[in-house]
Amino acid sequence: MKENIFSGVCTALVTPFTDKGVALDVLTQLLEFQIRKGVRTVVLCGTTGESATMSIREHNAAVEYCVKRVNKRVKVIAGAGSNDTSAA
Repeated sequence: MKENIFSGVCTALVTPFTDKGVALDVLTQLLEFQIRKGVRTVVLCGTTGESATMSIREHNAAVEYCVKRVNKRVKVIAGAGSNDTSAA
């Protein structure tokens, strides 16, 4: 039987914004809170994270930042949805 790659709690995060883009300081707070509370996986830029209205630049920056920030402490699932099927 195959081993499950995901187990435990998985939280879908909202994506915090400022008028200049993703609020990385607030995203840091959200990530660190989840990790302190024992979450095993975070979902970033999913439907809860406003992915359909994010630019590709914002999406990529948020995912790249998140992966570096968690530094393998938890797993990261990056949303890949879009209102535009060719973009998705």
